[in-house]
Amino acid sequence: MPLKMGMEKPIQSKKGSKPSDFSSWPVGTRPSLLRIPINPQDPTMTSPLNYQIDVSSALTTQVGGRNPKPMGTDPVELLRTLIEVQREALHLQKINLANQDHLHRWRAFLARWNGEFPDLGGQSKKSLPILERVYARMIQELHEKLADEEIVDNDFAMQDLLERFGVRLSQLGTLINLVTPLADATPNQDSTPQS
Repeated sequence: MPLKMGMEKPIQSKKGSKPSDFSSWPVGTRPSLLRIPINPQDPTMTSPLNYQIDVSSALTTQVGGRNPKPMGTDPVELLRTLIEVQREALHLQKINLANQDHLHRWRAFLARWNGEFPDLGGQSKKSLPILERVYARMIQELHEKLADEEIVDNDFAMQDLLERFGVRLSQLGTLINLVTPLADATPNQDSTPQS
């Protein structure tokens, strides 16, 4: 009889003993895995012992520190519950939005130092496009330099490229990252109310 995948022949016992009696077997020949019949009518079909473990909790879970209440079928009560959940979701969204307002820190910085540096935000707005233009020009020069020379095989050319562009591009990027939040936190003074 051909064996299917996962099917093995039953363990053959010695003279008249039951297949599950391994006490008469020498220690080295005892099977390491006990096999049981899949089908009691056909003992040739065996499978390793399998155990099923249930890890689900018997305790009820709590949502938001409250015990869940069974929902009724009253439409008015369902609508009230829906409105309560929506209010709670709106409150959480407002808190999340306030936490994501990164410009708040820079607005507070500008307000705190407004007496000593009254035009710091306006100057940042004016200088940011200049810094960005210089940065873009340097990156363009870097691309042109890479297109003209074979830098990969020449250590001298690679060192020259790094000395010429590396530090300056890094420092310009840092300056842009410092000035940008100040410029963004400054309100637009160009928008005057029209009559």
